[in-house]
Amino acid sequence: MVLSKFYDGGDMLQDILRFCAVCGKPYVNGRLYTCSEGCHHKLVDELVKEFGESKKVVDAEGTAHQVPTREILERGLKYEDLKKYPKWEEESPVHMTPNRQVSKTTVIEYERDG
Repeated sequence: MVLSKFYDGGDMLQDILRFCAVCGKPYVNGRLYTCSEGCHHKLVDELVKEFGESKKVVDAEGTAHQVPTREILERGLKYEDLKKYPKWEEESPVHMTPNRQVSKTTVIEYERDG
């Protein structure tokens, strides 16, 4: 692949040429962090495995919603979309270990724009 037509002698090439977060392959056209749909699905699967199936998202009124991690990664999240997700069911309290606090949930504070 010839990239010289994209290079203007400055930093423009860096803005166009990316490296896939999954396979490390350089690419020009693709998603923001991956070179292909296959690599994108692998990345999302790994992130869901790492961060859990769902996240606790708290809106401006203090209502907690259970939002699938996959949907946050794939589509993003808007305040007005929170109402379509179920309310978060409280689970067991946070477990304490020496010098470290470990929890099964990550809380995302969400404020309304305007």
